[in-house]
Amino acid sequence: MEIIKTLTTEQQIKIIPRELLNSVRLYLVDKEQESNVIDEVINVTNVNEFMVVPFTANFFKEGRKYFIKIYNDLNERIWQGEAFCTDATDLQNYKING
Repeated sequence: MEIIKTLTTEQQIKIIPRELLNSVRLYLVDKEQESNVIDEVINVTNVNEFMVVPFTANFFKEGRKYFIKIYNDLNERIWQGEAFCTDATDLQNYKING
């Protein structure tokens, strides 16, 4: 699970996709309010075997979960996962389920 913050400025996740590309389609949806969606083609960077995916949204809320899918230019899914939004800084001691 990826950790994102409530920021309205650019954030990024670092993933290991099925293939490394320079641009991908990012689909991110709020699990509680499905009208909160990012669905756009973005440029990414590759560092070693990781893909760094930047994104910006103004709907992130503390304690919410988001579903993320990354697609290549043939609309084939190359990665999927979940993100949890928190501004906590002591993540090694943070528990999602109480």
